[in-house]
Amino acid sequence: MNYLAHFHLAAGDDELIQGALLGDFVKGHLRGEYPPGIERGIALHRSIDALSNADGELAVLRTELPDHLRRYSGIITDVAFDFYLSRHWLDFHSDSLEHFAQTVYAVLARNQHAYPANARAFCQRLIDHDLLTQYGQWEAVDRVLTSIGWRLARDNPLRAGAEPIEHRRAQLRKAFLNFYPRAQRHVDAFLAANPA
Repeated sequence: MNYLAHFHLAAGDDELIQGALLGDFVKGHLRGEYPPGIERGIALHRSIDALSNADGELAVLRTELPDHLRRYSGIITDVAFDFYLSRHWLDFHSDSLEHFAQTVYAVLARNQHAYPANARAFCQRLIDHDLLTQYGQWEAVDRVLTSIGWRLARDNPLRAGAEPIEHRRAQLRKAFLNFYPRAQRHVDAFLAANPA
């Protein structure tokens, strides 16, 4: 799951939303460096990632990618799934994506002073470029994959953007629509087992 999905699965809770962001920036054991609700959000982010990595259907999807893409298959599915969440937004949320994004940006902007420098920089870019509403066009998948590819240290196929997976769009859509309800149930179980 990429950022749009993580924010959506944070269930409208301000601290879970912050944890959804910080899950990619805070590493190692959680030792009380952040408020308990934010650490719960970081743990939720990690739990969602673990579910995605272990999911049988997604594992099959990853093995069906060409050999040169398999190492990056998690990144590819994460980014593509934000596209499909955006395209099917009203199937999963009662409010518009634009309003949802503004709500998330407001939470992050109020609290970004407490984030690590790399998370603050990403948070500002997210807000300044309204990235959460950009995923509804396939061109955004292309841009995001290309950008990630150039940020990685070594030469890699992500620098070619979405072109290598263009013919797999129907397969990715089906996988998303099958997986996302499982992710929602997983989040419900996680939150019930880890109350605030």
